[in-house]
Amino acid sequence: PGQGRSSAATHGSTAGDSPGTMAYGLFSRIALGIKQIGFSVLSLVYTFFFGTGGGALGSSGAAFRRALQTSYGTPALPEFHDGSFSQAVTKARQDLKLLVVYLHSEHARHSQSVCSDVLANEVIRTVLDENFILWGGDVARMEAHQVARMIHARQFPSFCVLLPASVEEIRVIGALHGQIEAE
Repeated sequence: PGQGRSSAATHGSTAGDSPGTMAYGLFSRIALGIKQIGFSVLSLVYTFFFGTGGGALGSSGAAFRRALQTSYGTPALPEFHDGSFSQAVTKARQDLKLLVVYLHSEHARHSQSVCSDVLANEVIRTVLDENFILWGGDVARMEAHQVARMIHARQFPSFCVLLPASVEEIRVIGALHGQIEAE
């Protein structure tokens, strides 16, 4: 039969029934805390590699453009290449155009003004759309972070004009970082 077990131990317990129950409650809380911390770290790693869902600064040019429009309230932005950086390099080579790279950081001091004053500027938008292949990315995402390292961009936002001989051989023709003005 019961052999020394209390009914609380076999049928559930309430707080304060026994020291063993309190230890179990404490252990559960610690385990839950570790689980939540682990989930937070895992979420951070996932976000770094794959970005966040929904309105994130996504990997496609269209998603990146929509996210900038939503975040900064700029309805008209240039068309970003809808593909990876290496696909943009290939497209620029095929079309015999220079590649303009816009590297964005939502935490950078001048991101708001670059999006609303430079990218939204009608003349700049037209020149970019008609004469260049434009690729953009958020440096919080892996691909844009790797591009930033490759072209030695250390301050954001950043515009770089690249001459793409191949994906392995890219020359930086010019670069602007930080506070960039439309004039």
